[in-house]
Amino acid sequence: MSRARGADQDLRRSQRPVRQIYPAGPGRYRPRSTKNVRAAVTPLVMWPAVVTVAVGADHRETARAELAKPHRFAAELVDVAAVFLDALHAEADPRPKPTWTTILRADTAELGSRAAANLAACVRLAWERAAPLLTALVDAPAGRVGAGGQPAPLLLHDAGVFGRYDGRGLDVLFTLAERARTRAGGRPLWLLYPTTEPSQPPRLDGALVRLVTGSDWVPLPDSWVANLHRAAGDEDALAAS
Repeated sequence: MSRARGADQDLRRSQRPVRQIYPAGPGRYRPRSTKNVRAAVTPLVMWPAVVTVAVGADHRETARAELAKPHRFAAELVDVAAVFLDALHAEADPRPKPTWTTILRADTAELGSRAAANLAACVRLAWERAAPLLTALVDAPAGRVGAGGQPAPLLLHDAGVFGRYDGRGLDVLFTLAERARTRAGGRPLWLLYPTTEPSQPPRLDGALVRLVTGSDWVPLPDSWVANLHRAAGDEDALAAS
């Protein structure tokens, strides 16, 4: 699915506005005691229709892999940044202008400039192209089941692009969430985001995600990600986690 290579990596990581998709530097996200792991992951074990999952910034890749393991939640992964970049390429590549190099340069253009306005137009068209693709993934039957026999959740990761470019992708995210909430028998939709402040409401690239209540986001303990409760002999007690 992904074409995020070479110059694409510049748009995705190096050439960014001030807001960052991933917090830089060592996180302040502290491991919990293994005694608290059961309470921490209970909301996930209940297979909510829509939930945002917070993970320490240094553990995002490990958490993604753990959530996808069959004996845990068997989550089906969707790289949102890759979907968006593919859509942006599809808009830009057939046209003589703007070139991809121009788009990369415009990514750091001054707000209000012509380059920034042109980029905003490309971003809008890219989201219009990407939205049906993401909707189809939400609507599709789960390809596997989780450990509890429930349809495997669809896990959106590398999702900071939803909040970037003045949050132009947040409407897409809200629509996906509402669709997952209201479709009878549909698969759960989970959003993974790295953070250094797991007790604070979720943000994507600095933009506040307002689709959740206080009970709808789950700070995933480092101890769960690192399997410390299994190492401590709690495998059976936390079979679903």
